[in-house]
Amino acid sequence: MSKLLENAGVIAFILAFLFCCFGISLVIFYGFLYMPPAITPIS
Repeated sequence: MSKLLENAGVIAFILAFLFCCFGISLVIFYGFLYMPPAITPIS
C-alpha cells in the first residue's frame, strides 16, 4: 500500500513538473507573440 502511494506521489510530481514547463513555455511564446512596443521599436 505504501508503495502504491509512493508511486502516486512520483506521478503527481512529474505531472506538476510537466504542467509548469508547459505553462512557462506558453508564457514565453505569447510574450514573444505580443511584445510591447517598448521592446520592438517599429520606427
